[in-house]
Amino acid sequence: MHQVEAGHGSIGIERRRRAAVRHYIGSWLKQAERTASAWAVAISPVEATVRSRAMTARPGLACFNAEEAALLEILVDLILPSDDTGPGASDLARAGRPLLHTLDGRAAAEPRRRALYARGVVALNRVVRARFGRAFSDLDRAEQLTVLRSLDERRAHWSAANSIPARVLRRASWLYYRWTGLYVAVEFLSTVVREAFQAFYSDPVSWQWLQYDGPPMPGGYPGLEPRR
Repeated sequence: MHQVEAGHGSIGIERRRRAAVRHYIGSWLKQAERTASAWAVAISPVEATVRSRAMTARPGLACFNAEEAALLEILVDLILPSDDTGPGASDLARAGRPLLHTLDGRAAAEPRRRALYARGVVALNRVVRARFGRAFSDLDRAEQLTVLRSLDERRAHWSAANSIPARVLRRASWLYYRWTGLYVAVEFLSTVVREAFQAFYSDPVSWQWLQYDGPPMPGGYPGLEPRR
């Protein structure tokens, strides 16, 4: 009899504990929702900075301004360095095919990509200034690589969180970091890495270095009749 009562007592305690946890999580989510709503209607510091700047392109480019162009030149050189392992972005630039021009052309052709680059440059410098007190271009190479590794680790961490509490926390963190600029900086770096590699390895000059003859039929098969 005492064992049964003890069992019922344990069950009651466990139910109250679960109810308290549900209440806490519910209250926390409502507060997060209210905060998210406030952030949604407000302009983030990154967006405010982007809107306040003149978007005059650097001479020779279609859309990137001087600050964006300078930062992107540094980034592509860090992402695709020219070293003992092979040619990189600076070699392609010396061959008259700078990756900056390729990225600039793509951004000019797509407004959403252009906006991502504009916000990304501002966000990256904002994150770097908060940590080092200087803009990204003013850091030495070792510090710049440290920043890139830190952002990549953050991206991997956000991608790996799969449990329900982790997803809830990630969502709240995402809202906060989107406001501060960290999320935008991570998204920006991922985009630059992807597009820099695509531009580098799709360039015919790079194919020569790799001893790649190019697509077997670059013009397609114009004389091929469809099967009937």
